Amino acid sequence: MSSQTGSETIDIKAIFKKVLAKWWLFMITCGLMGALAVAYIKTTPKRFLVQATLLMSDQRQDAFGGGREEFLKGVSFLKNNVAVEDQIAVLTSRSMMTRTLKRLDFGITYYQTKNYRTEEQYEYPPFYVKLDSVSQQVIDVPVHVTVDRAAGTYRVRSEGKFVHLYNVAKQTELDGFVESYEVDQE
Repeated sequence: MSSQTGSETIDIKAIFKKVLAKWWLFMITCGLMGALAVAYIKTTPKRFLVQATLLMSDQRQDAFGGGREEFLKGVSFLKNNVAVEDQIAVLTSRSMMTRTLKRLDFGITYYQTKNYRTEEQYEYPPFYVKLDSVSQQVIDVPVHVTVDRAAGTYRVRSEGKFVHLYNVAKQTELDGFVESYEVDQE
């Protein structure tokens, strides 16, 4: 066995010449990776991270310009959390959350396909879906609506297998399913 005692030198000029000899391979790779990056950006749905902090305080003020609690905190080590606890109870109450969700209409979701990407629409849709509370409704089935604004018409298409039913009046999912479901109306 031989051991190397000296430090080896790296010939950067020789490495650069070898890389430069294969320049076409790097250009093809860069072009391909650029095209893949654009395709990924165009087809991947957007995701947003949302975080919120809620600050609650007592709006009552005294002659000093601050709340009574702030004045008491400055004078002594007393802390009155009754109002804050009441607000937390209101925010976490089941009836408050139910009313908020009903007002926001999360039961029906609108999607739009544009540039090979399907996005959920939160803004004003071109039409509104109102569920008939008298009859049973199908759920978890996409309904495709094509709107022709020039002609003032629209086309509704939907199909699915083993589709579940929902009773809107009772707000419950029914037992059983419809084996085959298909709608195509203009």
